[in-house]
Amino acid sequence: YYVLWIMVPRPTAKIHRARARLTTAQKAQQRLCQEELGNDIDNAKQSYEAEAAEMAQKYGRSLKWTRNQLMMLTLTCCFLGLGKGDRTKLTVFIAQNKARLLRDYKRLTTVEKQAYNARILEARQAKRHTTRANPKAIKHDVNAAFTSMDREWMALHARTGIEGFYVAVRGGIEDLAEPKI
Repeated sequence: YYVLWIMVPRPTAKIHRARARLTTAQKAQQRLCQEELGNDIDNAKQSYEAEAAEMAQKYGRSLKWTRNQLMMLTLTCCFLGLGKGDRTKLTVFIAQNKARLLRDYKRLTTVEKQAYNARILEARQAKRHTTRANPKAIKHDVNAAFTSMDREWMALHARTGIEGFYVAVRGGIEDLAEPKI
């Protein structure tokens, strides 16, 4: 006889680690450090904006385009380790950096998260949605429309005895479908 033991993992209770309370001096030091960090970040943002505006004016580009180029360069160089001209898919990037992205998002305050989500929604609404013409799909839609119109015309003719014809034309010669009789 053989005995097979199967180990089933059981959830364990989370261990709550208690930290020592900070003294008033330590709290003040942390608050000061946080304020200095905020000031340094604000200064970095202002210098970044000034540099982007200077570059945009120097090369005759829009400020938005210049900011996007700088952001893409930062992403590709710092986060992805890609060289100039290399590309990666967004889904791959998110899959590879999921833990860091979630950690950074969790560090945001509730107000910052709400502002971030609001900016994302505004960007989605402002984004232009372009429709791409797929010739095969267009031909299929046109044929389906002609088939249903043909049935309606035949039913109308059977009820009233009226005969007629229809013509459908679209912008260019390559968009025309063959005539339906």
